[in-house]
Amino acid sequence: MFDRMRAQNEGFTLIELLIAIVISGLILGALATGFIATMAGSQNVHDRFVESHDAQLLSTYFPTDVQSADPTMMNPDTTTGCGGPTSGTHVIRLQWTERDDLNADPNKRLAVFSASYRLVAAPSGSELIRYYCSNTGPAGGSPATILAGATAASHVVAHDLSDVPAPSAVIDPDGRVALTLYSHQTVGEQRAGIAPYSYTLTATMRTPGAFAKFVITNPGSQAAGASFNLAITARTADDTATDLSYTGSKTITFTGASSSPNHTPPTFASTVLFNNGVSVLNSAMVTLVNAGPTTLNLLQGTHRGSVGPINVTSGTFAAGALQFSPCPPDTKKNMPTSLQVTRAMTDTYGNVTTSGGAITVTLSQTGGAAIPGSVSIPANTATSGTFTSTNPGTVGTQITLTGKSLTVPGYSDATCLFTTTGQDAFLVTAPGPHTAGSAFPLTITASVDGVNPDPSYPNGPHTIVFTGPSSSPNGTAPFYPPTATTVTFSGGVGTASGIKLYKAETVNLTASEGTISGAVSIAVAPASMALSFSPCPGTKKKQDTTEAIIQQDAFGNAATTAATVTLSATNGSFSVPTVTVPANTTQSGPFMYTTPSTSGVSVVMTAQAPGATDGTCGPFTTTS
Repeated sequence: MFDRMRAQNEGFTLIELLIAIVISGLILGALATGFIATMAGSQNVHDRFVESHDAQLLSTYFPTDVQSADPTMMNPDTTTGCGGPTSGTHVIRLQWTERDDLNADPNKRLAVFSASYRLVAAPSGSELIRYYCSNTGPAGGSPATILAGATAASHVVAHDLSDVPAPSAVIDPDGRVALTLYSHQTVGEQRAGIAPYSYTLTATMRTPGAFAKFVITNPGSQAAGASFNLAITARTADDTATDLSYTGSKTITFTGASSSPNHTPPTFASTVLFNNGVSVLNSAMVTLVNAGPTTLNLLQGTHRGSVGPINVTSGTFAAGALQFSPCPPDTKKNMPTSLQVTRAMTDTYGNVTTSGGAITVTLSQTGGAAIPGSVSIPANTATSGTFTSTNPGTVGTQITLTGKSLTVPGYSDATCLFTTTGQDAFLVTAPGPHTAGSAFPLTITASVDGVNPDPSYPNGPHTIVFTGPSSSPNGTAPFYPPTATTVTFSGGVGTASGIKLYKAETVNLTASEGTISGAVSIAVAPASMALSFSPCPGTKKKQDTTEAIIQQDAFGNAATTAATVTLSATNGSFSVPTVTVPANTTQSGPFMYTTPSTSGVSVVMTAQAPGATDGTCGPFTTTS
């Protein structure tokens, strides 16, 4: 009993303490590494959150603002409602109030909040900026007065937006608010009539409130810039009858209409007169300027209404720009170029129109060969027929092409400036597939425009230099025979034949003649695979030899896929029946071969794998 108790109280030995310290260090090191990785991951997550998509950013703010908004205060005017500087074009404004009955100060019992979304011009597209402010004031004060002393904070919630069409906000009688944004478009996309990408965020007020309807008659198709009236009827809150009490001059907010391509804004009547719930037609209530379907949203107090789509057509042709298509770049002497003249037809507001009549464009060219004196653009089309301009034969000549509409006013001149050069480049193509050691041809094309052969490139033999590919693993260098290095060109095209590459790789093969060059990417696959033993074992009986299987082509290239090799021998034994040569390597892992236990025995060893030549060792005869 005494010995057992003493053993229990003896504690740890020195060796046990050292082991514990080492293990503790390893554990603490792993924990520290995990902590650092976790912190780094947290930073990455933070960065991703900061750089999150605009739609996610909007979905953070917009639904909350809508749910908080007071239906009777939504979109009351086109300002932010906050004091301090703001900018941009009004899209939608949401306001609400909160009463703090626990506040002991009777003059500080009404809190007013405002969130205003505005479109602001930016270098690339426009930005949607959210202006937000809040302030408190006397319970009996008006929200506008209380907010007048508050400065708005702002942040961008969407980038690269179009102002044609501009963002629009629709508020329906059920308390749903839809905000639609459009992607920024290039001038080329606008001319091509490509519709901008759009996305819409929808949110519903927590307490919709009691809205009354505006019933608006669609006025039908309207021309851009033409004023028209809307027939508006105010309905009662229960939508059972015309609201006869809705009478007098009303300030109505119109939204949904976009500015024109040249940034002319639409216009609306400052006030609309109602009599017994029905609008009294103004002389010019609405003027829309952006061609395309438009839906108008009307808001006044608790009345809401929409009308559309109103089809807005382009106005009468007003101006257009002539241009050459294509305008040749600096190109080689004596090079012919096929050209057309195009016109951009627009109305007063920049909308594309097809109403332009036929025009004759007078052509002139300095420094070049003769061209046609004129070319016609048919009525209601944008492109002329094709004509040819041939570059002069002297390098460094500046050419000026000019196209003028002398008979029809309103078009700017088409001009094109370029200079002749003497420099070609090679376009190189190679038919495939390509295997190490197999011969193949290259087609070499001298070209100025990167597409067509250069007919002025001298016919006859040219000395071509090839660079890029490497020697194979066993040192076999690329082979470029005389049929490849001396190439005869005709009409700018020549063929280099008999080229052989020996290294399995994807490589750029460059063909050059002086300063003229071109390259082609070539994927060279390995040639046929062959197996071998390394080493071939000794002949002594009962002898163990560590072996490996070598798989490669005649040039030392490895196979691109793994091979399972089956081992066999007429006598003796292997430590494993099969071995694997991994992809892109030439040697398997080690294994053991044991010769027979008696002398005078004949042995043949064999290695076999699908798609490869068998590897053999022997025959050999064991010795004592």
